[in-house]
Amino acid sequence: MNTTIAFKTRTDNLGNIFANINDLIPSELNKKIYGNENAEDSKVNEISEDMKDRILRGLPANSTPIPVYPSGKMKGGHTRRLAAIKIGAKELQINILTSKEELEIQNNSYAEVLALLTDNVFKRDKDHETILNEYNEAEMAYIQTYNQQPTKEEKQEWIRKIQTGTPHKISLSMIDQLKIIKSRDPSLFKQIKSGKMSPNAAYKSVKNLKAKLKPREDRGILEVFDDKTNVEMFKCLFNSGVEKFKKDNTLTYPNGETVNWITDEYCGVESNYISNSFSQILQGSVTAMFRKQYPDWDARTPRSEIGAPDTQFHAFNMPGYDPLRLESKCFDLMSKTPTVYFGLGGAMINPHEFMMVGREGLDRFCIFVTTLSNEEERDIKGKGSGSIMTIETWFDNHFDKKDWKCLHGEIRKDQNGKMNMICEKLKGGE
Repeated sequence: MNTTIAFKTRTDNLGNIFANINDLIPSELNKKIYGNENAEDSKVNEISEDMKDRILRGLPANSTPIPVYPSGKMKGGHTRRLAAIKIGAKELQINILTSKEELEIQNNSYAEVLALLTDNVFKRDKDHETILNEYNEAEMAYIQTYNQQPTKEEKQEWIRKIQTGTPHKISLSMIDQLKIIKSRDPSLFKQIKSGKMSPNAAYKSVKNLKAKLKPREDRGILEVFDDKTNVEMFKCLFNSGVEKFKKDNTLTYPNGETVNWITDEYCGVESNYISNSFSQILQGSVTAMFRKQYPDWDARTPRSEIGAPDTQFHAFNMPGYDPLRLESKCFDLMSKTPTVYFGLGGAMINPHEFMMVGREGLDRFCIFVTTLSNEEERDIKGKGSGSIMTIETWFDNHFDKKDWKCLHGEIRKDQNGKMNMICEKLKGGE
């Protein structure tokens, strides 16, 4: 069978074949499986530096030829292609596969997956997310091709192929665990890759949790607080609640005298009680402001749903998606390590907004609204039966981003790069 090549090639005096980079067609399947890995700048940079050195020595940019089908579609070598583009190389050394090999994968997604897995056998730095991608694509392609579920023997064969290309010990039970991690908190794959968590530890942290809903986009909550009228109304409502709380919590002696068990020097309560009470006042104030200023949003504060959002905007709810919401948290800035406490699911949140109040005593506050996320940096970490975030963690992850607004007080970075959170008294609403 004669092989017709659909692109121009160049052959040197040693018989090596070269093709213009622009004529090479990346594989969409390769991108689906290895896309995250190929996007890593460190790996691309490493290969590009080696390519630059080779070119300076008068050698081809790549020492290992890239396998290419006669149509120009690449079977492998996608990271090498990215590295060559980065340094401005015009051509790459290739190995042209046969027309028979290309016919075998045409209109047969399962054959294409198996060919791709074989080509990546010696890719020994694959992480667990890439391993799962390989397995999932093989499984989906098998079902699509044969219209039936794969046998245990077929699955074991995929495991054998995938295992050959990685030092990680894998099994069918591990694949099942990785699937659950992927569905419930895919950000944990970064923790596994960095060595901070084992796959089993990551699985245990999410096995009893519900699958994550799709994250919301274009939430528009931060923009609400660009309006000074909204900010002033919210602060007035919050301050009125705080003042009433401080004044109305009294105990009465038999002779009619009273003592305030919140503000009294000797009959006071624990700091956590104050912070929790202010959090309740905060979520009521936020919801009241939205109901007044944005009635069409249908803001509500749940009264009996454990774990429900503090303020949820029912007008925007969609099946399968994270609700549009705004959580409310208060923390004590005078504690040794200012910390915000969350429930068990806090460590696997989708990105959404939080109204945060740092307090000094009973009447000085720093108030800011911010987006918290575990998609890039991990804002919230699991701890025991719950999860926590130190305010220093928030500062390190978010201060230099445009995903927060200070509404009262001030947040700044000192000359040593440390957090300086300034509290001020509120006015009005008393």
